[in-house]
This record gives sequence, structure tokens and C-alpha cells, in this order.
Amino acid sequence: MKKLRLLITKNRMSPFIQYRGILEKYLSNFTIRSLEEAWNEPRRKYHNVDHLQQILRDIEKKRSLVLPIHREALILAAFFHDAVYIPGFKDNEDKSLQMFMQTFKGEDPFMAKKIGEMIECTKYRKKPVDPLLKIFWDADNAGFVGPYEKFFETEKKIRLEFNHLSLSTYKKGRLSFLKSCLGIMGSKADENIKKLMDYIEKNY
Repeated sequence: MKKLRLLITKNRMSPFIQYRGILEKYLSNFTIRSLEEAWNEPRRKYHNVDHLQQILRDIEKKRSLVLPIHREALILAAFFHDAVYIPGFKDNEDKSLQMFMQTFKGEDPFMAKKIGEMIECTKYRKKPVDPLLKIFWDADNAGFVGPYEKFFETEKKIRLEFNHLSLSTYKKGRLSFLKSCLGIMGSKADENIKKLMDYIEKNY
């Protein structure tokens, strides 16, 4: 009985339940189910529902700064930005954007355009100037500026997503990616990145 209650509680915390009203307003039930299945794919160790929930929490922290329609746009961008995720593939964001454009039922062309821009901006290592895009980009990259211990846990999960690569191949690619992130998100992020790069250099 206790296990069942925990399962129910966990299910109620699902973003697909919490944001059901917004999702149903703009998407078909088939699309919502497809998104839920995608975010729960077993191969996702970091880019999963936990990551989605973290982004949604950060978006809600900025709720007072945006109009209700902009909040809905940010939320929809969160659900779609990693809708397609295959570790190492360069076109994940493009395919996620394509999925959004093919399934969005909203009638506001500005909203559709802005959500598309938010999805697309996550593939660039450059902070956007547009206020809405900046809120979303910051939420997606929030892990870089948090405690190093949490950042390190993220690294372990990402390594699991790339466990099809040899350690040497992963090391080379990961160091290159981390180096490209320096000087973009502030001193705390740079501190975390350099510390992690040092760890990878010595232990991978």
C-alpha cells in the first residue's frame, strides 16, 4: 500500500499532469503522449523528466516578469526543446523544432515563432539578447551556475548517455564542449567548468 501511495504521489508530480491544461490547449492528446514517452526514454539519464522539471521550476520563478501568454510559450518550449534527443546527434534541436511546428495547434503566429526561437536558441553557446529567449536559455543552462556537486552529478549522468563511446573518445568531445562554454555564463559557471575539466583530464 505504501509503495502504491508513493507511485501515485510521483505520478501527480509529473509535469504532464501539472501542465495538462496548457498542453491540451495547444496540442493533441497523441502529441502529449508522444512527448511523455520521449521524455521517459530509458536512454535518457540527464535529458529526462528531471531536467524538464528543473527548467519548468526556473521558468516559474520568472512568472511575475512575463505576460500569461509568454509563460505558456516558455512552458511549451520546455516540453519541446529536447523532445528529440539522441546522444551525440547534431540535429536534435532541429528535429525537436520540426516536431513542434508539425504539432502546434495554436493560432497565434507570434507565439509559434517565439517558441521556435526558444527551442532553437538552446543549440547555441551564446546567451540571447531577447528577454524571453534569455529566460529560457538561462533555465536550460542553470546547472552550470549551481553548486559544483550538482554539476558533477550531471556530468555522471551525461557520461551514461554516451556510454556507447569509448572513454578516450568521450573525453575528447566532452573537453571540447566544456571549453566552448567558458566565458559565456559568468564566473561561477567558469569555475565549475574548469574544475570539471581538470577532473576529466586526470580521471578519464
